[in-house]
Amino acid sequence: MTETHWLRIPQDTHVEARTTWTIAVNENQHLLGSCLILLNRPCGLVSKLNAAEWMDLHTQMQRVQRALDDLLAPDQYDFAFFTNLAHQVVLDVLPRYQGVRSWGGEKFADADWGAIASIERRSMEPAALRDLRDAVRDRLPAVV
Repeated sequence: MTETHWLRIPQDTHVEARTTWTIAVNENQHLLGSCLILLNRPCGLVSKLNAAEWMDLHTQMQRVQRALDDLLAPDQYDFAFFTNLAHQVVLDVLPRYQGVRSWGGEKFADADWGAIASIERRSMEPAALRDLRDAVRDRLPAVV
């Protein structure tokens, strides 16, 4: 487990920790390539982010999106804060697909394309999840 100071991130999902935000692939891969961007300080309200955190979050969103664009070519993205679950600011990056994608020998279809994504659970084999984590990590643009 990796600590983001306030949340525990399984090592198989941990992509990168920076000063303000930590990036991880979501254990739930209902939407292939789903990632999390987690705030590295205790804060349960998005409205309590300061200006520097918002600016850095924007940078991290762009980096994750560019990595996923290169890796999986999503057709669209949804971004959502679900703070109720962890009582912590965590941004879910949800790639959306018109067509089927494959990863680790499995096919992934976005059954809710064109609508709000349903909440389903879909686990990957641990090796496939680690491969996804590594592929996202390898494609994250550098921060200048």
